Formats: sequence, structure tokens, C-alpha cells
Amino acid sequence: MNILLAQVAETAVAADLNSGGKAVMAVSIGGVLCLLSFCLFRVLTLPPVENDDDAYDPPRPLSM
Repeated sequence: MNILLAQVAETAVAADLNSGGKAVMAVSIGGVLCLLSFCLFRVLTLPPVENDDDAYDPPRPLSM
């Protein structure tokens, strides 16, 4: 188990991102967070829905 963890640690150190990779990752994560925030804002600030039971229109049978 320790050998596996040591190999993972070595590959993690060797896989450092260069400045271009960090910039792309930052823009990607920022874009996803902005989209998530926008969608949550839109959903959570919807106007309340009025429940009007008198406006129920039952489905009509299909005519053949």
C-alpha cells in the first residue's frame, strides 16, 4: 500500500501545470462557478406560483 501511495505522490509532483495550464484551469473553473451562480440565482428568485384550483382543465378524450 505504501509503495502505491509513493508512486501516486511522485506522479502528482511531476504533473505540475505550467502557467498556461493554470490560466486555462482558472478560466474554466471560474466560468463553471459563474454559470452555476447565475442558474441558482435564476431558480431561487422565481416569482411565487399561484395555485388556482378553479383553472384546472381536464384532458379531453381523443376523437377518432
